[in-house]
Parts: sequence; C-alpha cells; structure tokens
Amino acid sequence: MKEHTNFANTVESSQVLETAISLVKTAKQQILVTKCAGVQSTVTPDDRYFTVLQQKIAEGIDVHRVFFGTQQECELDKSNNPQVIYHYGGPQEAYQRMIMIDQHVAMFLLGETFCMTSYLPLVSSLLQYCEDCASTTLKL
Repeated sequence: MKEHTNFANTVESSQVLETAISLVKTAKQQILVTKCAGVQSTVTPDDRYFTVLQQKIAEGIDVHRVFFGTQQECELDKSNNPQVIYHYGGPQEAYQRMIMIDQHVAMFLLGETFCMTSYLPLVSSLLQYCEDCASTTLKL
C-alpha cells in the first residue's frame, strides 16, 4: 500500500482480494459488507474469501450485508445466504462498495481506487452511510 493521505491508504488492484481476506481473518465481533445486484467489478471475491467468511460465521462473528438493488434481488440473495444478516440499502445508485471489520478498519472504493483506513472519523462516516441507507437498524 502507498500513502494516499493522512486518513487512508490506497490498495493496489492486485492486492484487493488478499487484503479483504486478511481483514476478514482479523474480525473479532462483526463484519459489515455492502453488495450491489448486477454490478460487475474488476475484483470479485473467490472461494478463499467465502471460506474465510464461513469460518468467521462458524466462530460466531456476525456478518451484516447492506444490499443495494431491488427488494426482490435482496430477498433472493438473502435466501442463498441465510447465515448473513441482511439490510436492504436501496437502489443501486446509492451503492458504495466497502467492507468494515469491528467498526475499526474499512476498505472501500473511491472512484476507481480501493482505499483502506483505520482513521476512526472516516470509519464512522462509512458506518453512518450504511446506517442511513439500511432499511433496518444495523445493531452492530
């Protein structure tokens, strides 16, 4: 990672998946992720990511997903992942790609650049974004 500003570091595209997997491995309480129906990305989670996520769920870590798209798409995704706590986030236009671990560190997409931060005011603003979008209380 190279220094982006005082509050976030950029994550090279080639390292985004490995960084996400490493972040998930560190979770002690909860994982918060956003997902958008129909959005194609240059970085797509693979079996390694989902295996680590399932291990964390088995350890009792709560995984919250704020889903963007239609209500029907959200319900379909939820039915395929019953162990994940879903929150409907609204239409695709409101989507911000991110993953947050224990409300202390987050990786997010800013334009075409992935960034990671542990700067608590920025982490808090990302959490507030999710809470503002979610149709149900996150209860993190």
